[in-house]
Amino acid sequence: MRSKVRPATIVGLLVAVTMGLAVLDAAGFPFRARLYPMVIGSLVLVLAILFVVRELRRGAEKEEQSGATTGAMDIEIDRSIPVSVIARKATKAFAWFLGLYLAIWLLGFKLAVVVFLAAFVAIEARAKWSVILGLTAVMVFAMFMLERFLGVFWLEGLLNLWLQEPLPWLF
Repeated sequence: MRSKVRPATIVGLLVAVTMGLAVLDAAGFPFRARLYPMVIGSLVLVLAILFVVRELRRGAEKEEQSGATTGAMDIEIDRSIPVSVIARKATKAFAWFLGLYLAIWLLGFKLAVVVFLAAFVAIEARAKWSVILGLTAVMVFAMFMLERFLGVFWLEGLLNLWLQEPLPWLF
C-alpha cells in the first residue's frame, strides 16, 4: 500500500531545506556576522529534521494501525467560528506583519521595532500608557545594550538614505 505524505511533513522538509541553505550561506560571513544565523539556523535545521523523521515514522505507524492514512490536520477544526471572522483576523495579522516590514524598510530596524511594539500593544492589547511606555523603554534599553556591547548592526531605513546622514534621535 502506498503511503501518503502529510502536508506537515512537506512543510518540515521546506523548513529543513531553507535552514540548510541559510546555514551554508552564513558560513561565508565574517565571524561576528555569522554567529547568530549559524546558531539559530543550525538549531532550527536539527529540529526540522527531527520533526520530518517523526512525521514519517508516525505516518507509517498510523497506517499500520488503522489501515488508512491520517488526515491533513492534527487537530479538529472548530466549525463554530464563522469563516469571515477567521479571514478578518488573518488579514489583520498579515497587515501588522506587512506594516512592520514596511516600517523597517522606511524607518530602519531600531525605530520601526520600537514604533511597532508601542502601536501593537496600544491597539491590539489596549494597554495603559504606563505599560506601553514601560515596554517601549525596555525595548530601547535592550536595543541600546545589544548595539553598544555586542556590536549588533541594525538595518537603516530609506529615511536615513534620503537624508544622507543618520538621524541623531534614533539613539
